Amino acid sequence: MRYLVIVLSLFANSALAVDWAWQLESATIFESVIAIKQADGNIIRHNFHCDLTDALNEKTELSSTIETVTPTSHPNGVLVVTCYRGANAEMLAIIDPLEEKVVYKKMGSYFVDWHLEDGKIVIDYDKPCEDTKDKVCSDNPDNQFVTVSQPWP
Repeated sequence: MRYLVIVLSLFANSALAVDWAWQLESATIFESVIAIKQADGNIIRHNFHCDLTDALNEKTELSSTIETVTPTSHPNGVLVVTCYRGANAEMLAIIDPLEEKVVYKKMGSYFVDWHLEDGKIVIDYDKPCEDTKDKVCSDNPDNQFVTVSQPWP
């Protein structure tokens, strides 16, 4: 079986001056690697078990994204990555380019989305419905999933 492998040497930055850059180093159906190059030349690689190939293709409906975002808490910016994992689940990861590890990761049963609100990244995702004090699940037996909104940081 053949796998598509993309190696890009183009570094992408936001319009703001930052002391780091990123590149999609490789992407296949099962694994992708994002490399963060810091101002001192240090390179940190982040492996993702999903396909980020179309994150750079503006002409298709995206199933994965890689975006530089500047929340109030991180004036040098962060990288927000989304992609599908498996048949249905969608993953979101936030990379602080000055940290060795991914600083935030969330899986949605079917979706995960984000937006910037009051200087914070707000993550929306779905998860299996569990009865809480609001009895959202038992009030509507057809409701198998609930959407959660969570600010970061």
